[in-house]
Amino acid sequence: MKQRLISAFVAIIILVVVLRFYITFALNVSIALIAGVAVYEMLSAAGLTKYHVMSAACILLAVFLPVSSLFFSKLAITGMIYLFIVIILCLMLRLYNNISYQLMAFSIFAALGISASFPPLVLIRDSHRNILGLLYILLALGSGWFADTGAYFTGMALGRHKLAPLISPKKTVEGAVGGIIINMICCSLTAYIFTLTAEKLNYMHLHVNYPLLIIISAAAAAAGILGDLSASIIKRQCKIKDFGNIMPGHGGVMDRFDSVLLTAPLIYLVSSAFNIVEII
Repeated sequence: MKQRLISAFVAIIILVVVLRFYITFALNVSIALIAGVAVYEMLSAAGLTKYHVMSAACILLAVFLPVSSLFFSKLAITGMIYLFIVIILCLMLRLYNNISYQLMAFSIFAALGISASFPPLVLIRDSHRNILGLLYILLALGSGWFADTGAYFTGMALGRHKLAPLISPKKTVEGAVGGIIINMICCSLTAYIFTLTAEKLNYMHLHVNYPLLIIISAAAAAAGILGDLSASIIKRQCKIKDFGNIMPGHGGVMDRFDSVLLTAPLIYLVSSAFNIVEII
């Protein structure tokens, strides 16, 4: 637990620094690095990193998309994705005796899945070129981590019924429910503290639609749990405990961001369709 707390403290400091400059390219670069490491960890788990060209193509795509909006048009981005698919299909023809189509499909899933899941954090910033973007990014990240932490401690205290015993034996139904409830509370507190801070610093006055936020945070927590369990399936079938050890006590980047892969796109979609928070 001490090791987990120290790693979490260091990660929070790094997060604060990045979010301090979230309106700049620092956010794009940080997300690109996280996405690249996450894809590498996924490929490594499946034993695919020995195929260097394929691994490089997957990692480059994951790194490219979060920074692409800074330098490239939508046409160029579409062309890059098309080029990636062509490269992978050519490699499939070249390596058909060495690598199964299942593993090749997994590499495509890892690259495209992660590449599509992290950039919404940048899109949130770009859609709300003001302080609202920062709040939505906090909610997107927090929805994954609040629920995960809440489920962990609730499960330890009250867990009785296994949620998915063959996938993740330690996860419980009570923990999942506790994670959802705690996420609802923490997201509401985050929005409340954020609005108070914004007003005191004379940035702007914000109005939060708390009923809508509570519903969305519950849905985001459920999405985070789905992402967590999906990552657990991959780890179990690849016979590994963690995707990496970049964060002692927590594992790798994928171990910390598996839930965010689904919460970030969800918060982006919902914040684009509904006014969870309004400037007044």
